[in-house]
Amino acid sequence: MKIDKELQELLPVLSVDEYEKLEQSILKYGILDPIKVWKEPKTKKWVIIDGHNRHSILQKHIDEIDRLYNAWTSFKIMYEEELHNRDEVKQWMLEQQLGRRNLSEVERYEIVQRFKSLFEERAKKNQSAGGKGLTNLTKVNVRKEMAKVAGTSEGTYQKLDKIMQSDNKELKQKLKNREVSVDKAYRMLKNPIPKKNEEVTPQQQIEKFDNRMNEIDKEISSLRIEREALMCRRSSLFEALDIECELKYDFILDK
Repeated sequence: MKIDKELQELLPVLSVDEYEKLEQSILKYGILDPIKVWKEPKTKKWVIIDGHNRHSILQKHIDEIDRLYNAWTSFKIMYEEELHNRDEVKQWMLEQQLGRRNLSEVERYEIVQRFKSLFEERAKKNQSAGGKGLTNLTKVNVRKEMAKVAGTSEGTYQKLDKIMQSDNKELKQKLKNREVSVDKAYRMLKNPIPKKNEEVTPQQQIEKFDNRMNEIDKEISSLRIEREALMCRRSSLFEALDIECELKYDFILDK
């Protein structure tokens, strides 16, 4: 059985406390959620696609778990007929992660971010297909698709990305703890409150305002492009409508 590094890195890492709790639960009750393995078509090797921590604990306590719970019944095999290739495996893993309950916006963002390469690969394939002359292909907007999967708007996803990619650890932790909303955290990032005894020069204020205005201009431009695209799509839909004409015509016999 193979541990695939690429697939393993797509999954969240448990803290020491979380790992120990999982270990104690497995020793007490067995592996309640089966470890999922998939047979890779090219290499014909069995690859773990869900349950890396459970597998690690199973290896550590194999004799004890096998004696108590029959460890080898704790696996579920996903065949090629279910998942045809690695992209489908990644999509399945993404859906499994997002299927957990009570996920915050930050948690959903972090899950989707780990699968960013999946969306980028789709965009490349779509672009390549368009270059080969295939028609009716809609350009893939990576961030828009990621926002859709995360269950949020593109604007909110962009704000989340700005916050989570920043160096403000305190603000990121507040957002994770749900102490502030995404909008408030974004405003706090863009307009940080000066610390006591910290002097803000007029030049620094001007630079801050200029940066924010540039961001607003980019957002306006992006929204204008999206609006024009929507108008074109809206107009094209009228061709498919079968609207009865309200006017009535009378034909008069004329010599």
